[in-house]
Amino acid sequence: MSRTELRLPYPPSINHYWQSSYSFKRRRIFVCRSRKGKAYAADVEAAALNQLGRPPRLRGPLRITLRVTFPDRLKRDLDNLLKALLDALQHAGVYSDDNQLKDIWIFAAGVEKPGHVDVMLEVLDDLPLFNQVTPKRIREQTKDSFKPTN
Repeated sequence: MSRTELRLPYPPSINHYWQSSYSFKRRRIFVCRSRKGKAYAADVEAAALNQLGRPPRLRGPLRITLRVTFPDRLKRDLDNLLKALLDALQHAGVYSDDNQLKDIWIFAAGVEKPGHVDVMLEVLDDLPLFNQVTPKRIREQTKDSFKPTN
Protein backbone atom coordinates (compact mmCIF):
# COMPACT_ATOMS: atom_id res chain seq x y z
CA MET A 1 0.00 0.00 0.00
CA SER A 2 1.39 3.35 -1.02
CA ARG A 3 1.09 5.76 1.92
CA THR A 4 2.61 9.21 2.39
CA GLU A 5 2.51 11.00 5.74
CA LEU A 6 3.34 14.62 6.54
CA ARG A 7 3.02 17.07 9.42
CA LEU A 8 2.24 20.53 8.10
CA PRO A 9 1.83 23.92 9.73
CA TYR A 10 -1.69 25.10 10.53
CA PRO A 11 -3.14 26.72 7.37
CA PRO A 12 -4.66 30.17 7.08
CA SER A 13 -8.39 30.34 6.53
CA ILE A 14 -9.47 30.32 2.91
CA ASN A 15 -10.59 33.91 3.53
CA HIS A 16 -6.93 34.83 4.12
CA TYR A 17 -5.36 32.48 1.57
CA TRP A 18 -6.85 34.23 -1.49
CA GLN A 19 -7.23 37.92 -2.28
CA SER A 20 -9.12 39.71 -4.99
CA SER A 21 -8.30 42.97 -6.68
CA TYR A 22 -10.13 45.01 -9.26
CA SER A 23 -8.49 46.24 -12.45
CA PHE A 24 -10.13 49.50 -13.49
CA LYS A 25 -8.31 49.41 -16.81
CA ARG A 26 -9.60 45.94 -17.74
CA ARG A 27 -12.78 46.14 -15.65
CA ARG A 28 -12.13 42.71 -14.17
CA ILE A 29 -11.70 41.18 -10.77
CA PHE A 30 -8.53 39.14 -10.39
CA VAL A 31 -8.16 36.48 -7.71
CA CYS A 32 -4.69 35.40 -6.62
CA ARG A 33 -2.92 34.08 -3.56
CA SER A 34 -2.38 36.62 -0.81
CA ARG A 35 0.92 37.16 0.97
CA LYS A 36 -0.25 34.81 3.72
CA GLY A 37 -1.24 32.28 1.07
CA LYS A 38 2.14 32.47 -0.68
CA ALA A 39 3.97 32.20 2.65
CA TYR A 40 1.89 29.16 3.63
CA ALA A 41 2.46 27.46 0.25
CA ALA A 42 6.22 28.02 0.70
CA ASP A 43 6.06 26.57 4.24
CA VAL A 44 4.22 23.47 2.98
CA GLU A 45 6.75 23.02 0.19
CA ALA A 46 9.63 23.30 2.69
CA ALA A 47 7.94 20.82 5.06
CA ALA A 48 7.37 18.34 2.22
CA LEU A 49 11.00 18.59 1.11
CA ASN A 50 12.23 18.26 4.69
CA GLN A 51 10.05 15.26 5.57
CA LEU A 52 9.95 13.40 2.23
CA GLY A 53 13.28 14.31 0.67
CA ARG A 54 11.50 15.26 -2.50
CA PRO A 55 7.77 15.43 -3.20
CA PRO A 56 6.48 12.07 -4.47
CA ARG A 57 4.08 13.51 -7.13
CA LEU A 58 1.50 10.82 -6.39
CA ARG A 59 -0.52 9.55 -9.35
CA GLY A 60 -4.02 8.16 -9.65
CA PRO A 61 -7.02 8.52 -7.34
CA LEU A 62 -6.10 9.42 -3.77
CA ARG A 63 -7.56 9.27 -0.28
CA ILE A 64 -6.49 12.07 2.06
CA THR A 65 -6.96 11.99 5.82
CA LEU A 66 -6.37 15.24 7.71
CA ARG A 67 -6.01 15.38 11.50
CA VAL A 68 -6.26 19.05 12.47
CA THR A 69 -4.83 20.32 15.74
CA PHE A 70 -6.03 23.89 16.31
CA PRO A 71 -3.67 26.60 17.60
CA ASP A 72 -6.27 27.99 20.06
CA ARG A 73 -9.82 27.53 21.29
CA LEU A 74 -11.47 29.89 18.81
CA LYS A 75 -14.54 28.52 17.08
CA ARG A 76 -13.45 27.44 13.58
CA ASP A 77 -14.88 25.65 10.55
CA LEU A 78 -12.83 22.69 9.33
CA ASP A 79 -14.00 23.22 5.76
CA ASN A 80 -12.39 26.69 5.65
CA LEU A 81 -8.97 25.06 6.09
CA LEU A 82 -9.42 22.41 3.45
CA LYS A 83 -8.98 24.32 0.16
CA ALA A 84 -5.89 26.25 1.28
CA LEU A 85 -4.22 23.07 2.50
CA LEU A 86 -5.07 21.05 -0.63
CA ASP A 87 -3.88 23.81 -2.98
CA ALA A 88 -0.63 24.17 -1.02
CA LEU A 89 0.02 20.41 -1.26
CA GLN A 90 -0.52 20.58 -5.02
CA HIS A 91 1.81 23.59 -5.27
CA ALA A 92 4.43 21.65 -3.29
CA GLY A 93 4.30 18.82 -5.84
CA VAL A 94 2.88 16.13 -3.56
CA TYR A 95 0.26 15.36 -6.23
CA SER A 96 -0.40 16.76 -9.69
CA ASP A 97 -3.92 18.08 -9.24
CA ASP A 98 -6.34 18.21 -6.35
CA ASN A 99 -8.99 16.61 -8.57
CA GLN A 100 -7.13 13.34 -7.84
CA LEU A 101 -8.61 13.43 -4.33
CA LYS A 102 -11.58 11.07 -4.42
CA ASP A 103 -11.94 10.35 -0.70
CA ILE A 104 -11.44 13.15 1.85
CA TRP A 105 -11.49 12.69 5.63
CA ILE A 106 -10.95 15.61 7.99
CA PHE A 107 -11.31 15.68 11.75
CA ALA A 108 -10.39 17.88 14.70
CA ALA A 109 -7.87 16.51 17.18
CA GLY A 110 -7.85 19.13 19.91
CA VAL A 111 -5.83 22.26 20.68
CA GLU A 112 -2.04 22.64 20.82
CA LYS A 113 0.09 25.69 20.08
CA PRO A 114 1.08 26.57 17.34
CA GLY A 115 -1.36 24.18 15.64
CA HIS A 116 -0.63 21.71 12.84
CA VAL A 117 -2.20 19.27 10.41
CA ASP A 118 -1.18 15.63 10.12
CA VAL A 119 -1.73 14.50 6.53
CA MET A 120 -1.95 10.92 5.30
CA LEU A 121 -2.27 10.29 1.54
CA GLU A 122 -3.04 6.84 0.14
CA VAL A 123 -3.25 5.74 -3.48
CA LEU A 124 -6.70 4.20 -3.91
CA ASP A 125 -5.59 1.64 -6.50
CA ASP A 126 -3.60 -0.01 -3.72
CA LEU A 127 -6.59 -0.35 -1.39
CA PRO A 128 -8.57 -3.61 -1.68
CA LEU A 129 -11.97 -1.92 -1.32
CA PHE A 130 -11.39 0.30 -4.32
CA ASN A 131 -9.97 -2.52 -6.45
CA GLN A 132 -13.15 -4.53 -5.91
CA VAL A 133 -15.79 -1.81 -6.13
CA THR A 134 -16.21 -0.27 -9.56
CA PRO A 135 -19.08 1.86 -10.89
CA LYS A 136 -20.04 -0.97 -13.25
CA ARG A 137 -20.16 -3.50 -10.41
CA ILE A 138 -22.21 -1.10 -8.27
CA ARG A 139 -24.71 -0.61 -11.10
CA GLU A 140 -24.98 -4.37 -11.59
CA GLN A 141 -25.54 -4.97 -7.88
CA THR A 142 -28.12 -2.22 -7.47
CA LYS A 143 -30.03 -2.31 -10.78
CA ASP A 144 -32.75 -4.56 -9.32
CA SER A 145 -33.09 -2.36 -6.26
CA PHE A 146 -34.22 0.68 -8.26
CA LYS A 147 -36.80 -0.98 -10.51
CA PRO A 148 -40.27 0.52 -10.09
CA THR A 149 -42.77 -1.78 -8.44
CA ASN A 150 -46.34 -2.04 -9.75
